[in-house]
Amino acid sequence: MIAQIRKNKKGGKWRAIFYSLLLLVTLSLTSGYLFYSNWQVLKRRTALKAQIGGLDKELEELEQKNSDLKAGISRPDDPNYLEEVAREKLSLKKPGEQVVVVLPPAGGEGQPETTAEQKTFFEQVWESAKNKVNEILTNLLK
Repeated sequence: MIAQIRKNKKGGKWRAIFYSLLLLVTLSLTSGYLFYSNWQVLKRRTALKAQIGGLDKELEELEQKNSDLKAGISRPDDPNYLEEVAREKLSLKKPGEQVVVVLPPAGGEGQPETTAEQKTFFEQVWESAKNKVNEILTNLLK
C-alpha cells in the first residue's frame, strides 16, 4: 500500500508537470494568435486610412469641379463669356482679325522624338504630303 501511494505521488508529479506545460503551450499559442490577428487588423486599418485619404482628395477635386460647373451654368447670358467660348472652343474671330494656332513642339512632353531614321516609309510619305499641302495652303492664303 505504501508502494502504491509512492507510485501515485510520482505519477502525480509528472502529471502536474505535463498539465503545466500543456497550459503554457496553450497560452503561448493563444497569445501568439491574438498578436498576429491584431497585427493583421492594424495593417488593414493603415491601408484603409490611406485609401480614405485618397478618396478625400478626390472628393475635394470633384467638389471644386462641381462649383466651377455651377458657376459656368450662370455665365451663358454674359456676352464676354460667349465671346470667350466662341474664340477658344470654336476658333471664331472678329472681322479683320487673324487666328494664330500654337502647336506643341514635335518632341513635346510624353511624346518621344522621332527622327527620319526612326519613321517608317509610310510615315515619311505622310509627313512629306502634309508639308506640301501646308506649303500650298500658305501660298494661297498670302
